[in-house]
Amino acid sequence: MMKKFLIFMTILCSGYYMSQTQLELNEIAEKKYEKTWNELNVLQNKLLLKYKTQKEMTNKILTGHKIWIQKRDNHMKLINKEGSFFPVRWYNELTYLTKMRIKYLKDNFENTLQ
Repeated sequence: MMKKFLIFMTILCSGYYMSQTQLELNEIAEKKYEKTWNELNVLQNKLLLKYKTQKEMTNKILTGHKIWIQKRDNHMKLINKEGSFFPVRWYNELTYLTKMRIKYLKDNFENTLQ
């Protein structure tokens, strides 16, 4: 029981739930996205470094990344851009899509990254 209470209090006291203004919520969502984007870049660079002697594979990785960005950007055009909560929705969606890309790369290059 005490453990559940402590978990609840940790969540309650986290910055996301304690933010009082929309601006703070926007900033938190943006920082979360930036962290996830940086994680993707680190992973991408590891792959490029691993395959640096294999030009064809390097080109496939870079081309795949460019195509993914185009698909992501097209998807983002569908988001309703109205309302004060728009920036949070925007960054949360970017974070989600980026996490899915990270998962895809990890799943498909798992042996390579070890």
